[in-house]
Amino acid sequence: MYESLCGSGPVGLSTRASQWWDSIPFFTSAVVIVCGTIYLICLLTGYDTFKEVCFLPSAVVSQFQVYRIYTSVIFHGSVLHVVFNMLAFVPLGSELERIMGSIRMLCMIILLATSNAIFHLIIAFLAVHIPINSFQYLMDECAIGFSGIIFSLIVIETSLSGAQSRRLVFLVLAMKS
Repeated sequence: MYESLCGSGPVGLSTRASQWWDSIPFFTSAVVIVCGTIYLICLLTGYDTFKEVCFLPSAVVSQFQVYRIYTSVIFHGSVLHVVFNMLAFVPLGSELERIMGSIRMLCMIILLATSNAIFHLIIAFLAVHIPINSFQYLMDECAIGFSGIIFSLIVIETSLSGAQSRRLVFLVLAMKS
């Protein structure tokens, strides 16, 4: 019966996975490959302290280690971290890359990483300088992963689609268009 409905024989899981992967635009798949490869290298070499590559506001400010803005985005702390970040990124990145093209998407990711880092620095700096209760530890907190960029992409995609809200599993983001 299945064969008569679909025309040819049943399609295997590997074929479906291959078709899904082939449908992902170039830059989006490149981000998935880079993040996944970096995580695997870290896993195989036993590298699990991210103090040298994470976004650390105190190091960016005092030692001008601006490379941390970009290295922190491609490193992930666990297999679930990288898998869920990439599963969230693929549909958003694919849709936006089809609209904007690969080069504009690359530029946007660089811009989002930079702006997210600047906002992170500003918030940490302001929290440290609260007169009543200083939060000095925020300058020494490491941040890694693609989550900031994913949430920025959600805002951009929701704005472009004209939707009033976007549902993310258990969270509803309401936005004015």
